[in-house]
Amino acid sequence: VREDPLRQAIPSGWTLLREGQMAIAARFPLKLSRSLQRSDYSEGYGLVFLKGILEVRGQAVTILNVHLETPRDGLEPMVSGKWDVGAIKHNYRIREHEASLVAAEAEYNSIIAGDFNMPVESPLYRRFFADLSNAFDQSGNGFGWTKRTKWHGVRIDHILSPSAFIPLDCFVGPDFGSDHLPIVATLKLLELRQ
Repeated sequence: VREDPLRQAIPSGWTLLREGQMAIAARFPLKLSRSLQRSDYSEGYGLVFLKGILEVRGQAVTILNVHLETPRDGLEPMVSGKWDVGAIKHNYRIREHEASLVAAEAEYNSIIAGDFNMPVESPLYRRFFADLSNAFDQSGNGFGWTKRTKWHGVRIDHILSPSAFIPLDCFVGPDFGSDHLPIVATLKLLELRQ
């Protein structure tokens, strides 16, 4: 039996939720709330989000680990000079739908974190997530690029929360072998409304 490298990487006593390639680890009690498969509404694959409920000081806190659709499918043909407006529009509609689904899951006690596949300047980000506090915008330094290519760097991974949380610090972590760098934040939980 092979050892689970993710289980080995988290501290002893932490709770781990995992479904497919998504995971949430926490030092507080954690239970699965629900998940959404992309194949439930689209031709895509993988999870759009994994949602867990934490118990922190007797208060329920929702954690959504997200992985929204990439704009790559709509944009890649342009690199070779092939403009497919239909593909761009189709890709945008899928991304818009996923952003709306994630925004609908968020509650006053939610932390939404992961690969949004959009920078804060994106119209979809501004439409669905601008009213949430972005941990890096509030307490990070520098560009905060989480995705680097040979052409550019961009911050498309975020940790978002409502006013029930105060970001104390946020930074981009070291390369662990993914095509994205991790983003790490410390959030202070204020009293949640009952």
